Amino acid sequence: MTEPPIARITAEIRARYWDLPGQLAKRRRDAHNTYMRSYMREVYRQAHPRLDVTLSQAQYRVLEQAARRSGRPVTAFLREAAFAYLEQHYVVPRDTEQTLHALVYQLRAAGNNLNQLAHHANTKRRATAEDVRQARELLTTMEAAITRFVRCPPSVSTPG
Repeated sequence: MTEPPIARITAEIRARYWDLPGQLAKRRRDAHNTYMRSYMREVYRQAHPRLDVTLSQAQYRVLEQAARRSGRPVTAFLREAAFAYLEQHYVVPRDTEQTLHALVYQLRAAGNNLNQLAHHANTKRRATAEDVRQARELLTTMEAAITRFVRCPPSVSTPG
Protein backbone atom coordinates (compact mmCIF):
# COMPACT_ATOMS: atom_id res chain seq x y z
CA MET A 1 0.00 0.00 0.00
CA THR A 2 1.35 3.35 -0.94
CA GLU A 3 1.60 6.27 1.39
CA PRO A 4 -0.90 9.09 0.77
CA PRO A 5 0.70 12.04 -1.01
CA ILE A 6 0.05 14.47 1.84
CA ALA A 7 1.82 12.25 4.37
CA ARG A 8 4.80 11.83 2.05
CA ILE A 9 4.99 15.58 1.46
CA THR A 10 4.70 16.28 5.21
CA ALA A 11 7.46 13.78 5.98
CA GLU A 12 9.71 15.33 3.34
CA ILE A 13 9.12 18.86 4.67
CA ARG A 14 9.85 17.70 8.23
CA ALA A 15 13.06 15.98 7.17
CA ARG A 16 14.24 19.03 5.26
CA TYR A 17 13.19 21.86 7.62
CA TRP A 18 12.85 20.27 11.06
CA ASP A 19 16.25 21.53 12.23
CA LEU A 20 15.99 24.94 10.55
CA PRO A 21 16.16 26.97 13.82
CA GLY A 22 19.29 25.06 14.84
CA GLN A 23 20.84 25.57 11.41
CA LEU A 24 20.10 29.31 11.52
CA ALA A 25 21.58 29.59 15.02
CA LYS A 26 24.72 27.75 13.83
CA ARG A 27 25.05 30.11 10.87
CA ARG A 28 24.74 33.12 13.21
CA ARG A 29 27.36 31.64 15.57
CA ASP A 30 29.73 30.90 12.70
CA ALA A 31 29.30 34.42 11.28
CA HIS A 32 29.91 35.93 14.71
CA ASN A 33 33.01 33.78 15.28
CA THR A 34 34.37 34.74 11.86
CA TYR A 35 33.76 38.42 12.63
CA MET A 36 35.44 38.16 16.06
CA ARG A 37 38.53 36.43 14.61
CA SER A 38 38.79 39.16 11.99
CA TYR A 39 38.26 41.91 14.60
CA MET A 40 40.88 40.49 16.96
CA ARG A 41 43.43 40.13 14.15
CA GLU A 42 42.81 43.43 12.37
CA VAL A 43 41.69 45.84 15.10
CA TYR A 44 42.25 44.73 18.70
CA ARG A 45 45.74 43.26 18.38
CA GLN A 46 46.85 46.24 16.30
CA ALA A 47 45.73 48.60 19.08
CA HIS A 48 46.91 46.35 21.93
CA PRO A 49 50.34 44.87 21.14
CA ARG A 50 51.34 41.86 23.21
CA LEU A 51 54.82 41.28 24.58
CA ASP A 52 56.43 38.06 25.74
CA VAL A 53 59.01 38.27 28.50
CA THR A 54 61.32 35.46 29.50
CA LEU A 55 62.40 35.36 33.15
CA SER A 56 64.49 33.00 35.22
CA GLN A 57 62.74 31.16 38.05
CA ALA A 58 64.43 33.44 40.59
CA GLN A 59 63.35 36.59 38.73
CA TYR A 60 59.81 35.30 38.45
CA ARG A 61 59.65 34.50 42.18
CA VAL A 62 60.85 38.03 43.04
CA LEU A 63 58.27 39.52 40.66
CA GLU A 64 55.54 37.26 42.01
CA GLN A 65 56.30 38.22 45.63
CA ALA A 66 56.30 41.92 44.77
CA ALA A 67 52.99 41.53 42.93
CA ARG A 68 51.49 39.66 45.87
CA ARG A 69 52.63 42.41 48.28
CA SER A 70 51.07 45.05 46.04
CA GLY A 71 47.81 43.09 45.78
CA ARG A 72 47.93 42.83 41.99
CA PRO A 73 48.22 39.98 39.48
CA VAL A 74 51.78 39.42 38.19
CA THR A 75 51.08 40.69 34.67
CA ALA A 76 49.29 43.82 35.89
CA PHE A 77 52.08 44.50 38.39
CA LEU A 78 54.75 44.10 35.68
CA ARG A 79 52.89 46.50 33.37
CA GLU A 80 52.36 49.07 36.13
CA ALA A 81 55.95 48.78 37.37
CA ALA A 82 57.35 49.27 33.87
CA PHE A 83 55.32 52.42 33.30
CA ALA A 84 55.97 53.66 36.83
CA TYR A 85 59.68 53.41 36.06
CA LEU A 86 59.30 55.23 32.74
CA GLU A 87 57.08 57.95 34.20
CA GLN A 88 59.20 58.15 37.37
CA HIS A 89 56.51 57.43 39.94
CA TYR A 90 55.79 54.63 42.40
CA VAL A 91 53.67 51.52 42.27
CA VAL A 92 52.04 51.83 45.66
CA PRO A 93 50.90 48.65 47.43
CA ARG A 94 47.15 48.46 48.06
CA ASP A 95 47.46 48.74 51.85
CA THR A 96 49.73 51.79 51.56
CA GLU A 97 47.35 53.28 49.02
CA GLN A 98 44.49 52.88 51.51
CA THR A 99 46.64 54.50 54.21
CA LEU A 100 47.36 57.42 51.88
CA HIS A 101 43.65 57.84 51.17
CA ALA A 102 42.94 57.90 54.91
CA LEU A 103 45.74 60.45 55.31
CA VAL A 104 44.26 62.65 52.58
CA TYR A 105 40.90 62.44 54.35
CA GLN A 106 42.51 63.56 57.61
CA LEU A 107 44.29 66.41 55.83
CA ARG A 108 41.02 67.60 54.35
CA ALA A 109 39.42 67.50 57.78
CA ALA A 110 42.35 69.50 59.21
CA GLY A 111 42.03 72.00 56.36
CA ASN A 112 38.32 72.39 57.09
CA ASN A 113 39.08 72.97 60.76
CA LEU A 114 41.74 75.52 59.86
CA ASN A 115 39.28 77.35 57.60
CA GLN A 116 36.75 77.42 60.43
CA LEU A 117 39.40 78.83 62.78
CA ALA A 118 40.36 81.49 60.23
CA HIS A 119 36.71 82.40 59.71
CA HIS A 120 36.17 82.62 63.47
CA ALA A 121 39.31 84.73 63.92
CA ASN A 122 38.28 87.08 61.10
CA THR A 123 34.72 87.57 62.34
CA LYS A 124 35.45 87.81 66.07
CA ARG A 125 38.90 89.39 65.76
CA ARG A 126 40.06 87.30 68.69
CA ALA A 127 42.93 85.12 67.42
CA THR A 128 46.02 85.55 69.52
CA ALA A 129 49.59 85.17 68.35
CA GLU A 130 49.79 81.99 70.48
CA ASP A 131 46.79 80.47 68.64
CA VAL A 132 48.43 81.14 65.29
CA ARG A 133 51.78 79.75 66.54
CA GLN A 134 50.12 76.54 67.78
CA ALA A 135 48.21 76.04 64.51
CA ARG A 136 51.39 76.59 62.51
CA GLU A 137 53.31 74.14 64.74
CA LEU A 138 50.63 71.46 64.27
CA LEU A 139 50.69 71.93 60.50
CA THR A 140 54.50 71.71 60.46
CA THR A 141 54.40 68.47 62.48
CA MET A 142 51.77 67.02 60.15
CA GLU A 143 53.78 68.03 57.08
CA ALA A 144 56.92 66.37 58.47
CA ALA A 145 55.03 63.14 59.22
CA ILE A 146 53.53 63.08 55.72
CA THR A 147 56.90 63.77 54.10
CA ARG A 148 58.51 60.92 56.08
CA PHE A 149 55.71 58.56 55.10
CA VAL A 150 55.85 59.45 51.41
CA ARG A 151 59.64 59.27 51.17
CA CYS A 152 59.82 55.86 52.82
CA PRO A 153 56.47 54.09 53.20
CA PRO A 154 56.48 51.34 55.84
CA SER A 155 56.07 48.52 53.28
CA VAL A 156 58.91 49.70 51.04
CA SER A 157 62.31 48.43 52.05
CA THR A 158 65.38 50.39 51.07
CA PRO A 159 68.24 48.41 49.46
CA GLY A 160 71.18 47.88 51.79
